[in-house]
Amino acid sequence: MTLAAVRALFESELNTAFQAMSPAVPVVFDNVQETPPGDEYAIVSLTYATTTQPILCPTESNIEALTGTISVSCYTPRQQGMKRLEQMSSVAMTTLNGIRAAADADADVISASVGSIEGPANIVDGDAAYALTTVFAPFKARV
Repeated sequence: MTLAAVRALFESELNTAFQAMSPAVPVVFDNVQETPPGDEYAIVSLTYATTTQPILCPTESNIEALTGTISVSCYTPRQQGMKRLEQMSSVAMTTLNGIRAAADADADVISASVGSIEGPANIVDGDAAYALTTVFAPFKARV
């Protein structure tokens, strides 16, 4: 199993896209950083639903076929309007939409693609210091 190659593909593509924004947006990955890195940031999270697919083979019963969900949560300070959150969401959606082409260029990943991109789902109520929007999509990948 090479879960790390798939995670690296998504994380590196999203990090590159968020770093190209002006100003650049720090990206936090699963199990890497506990403290938010500043006033605005994005959190990338991958969850795997399945890791193998049955096949007809005399020596083994499954092949590696990963499916899961990727979510990108974007945070900005509250009471700033929706423009920056929408810009960050657009970057996430555009990047996820281009994952198939990025996987084609990545020697470690045979194929990767996302399904229907959901969101941005906004959370701007309550008394939290940050406004939040999340974009998420199912994905398939083979290594």
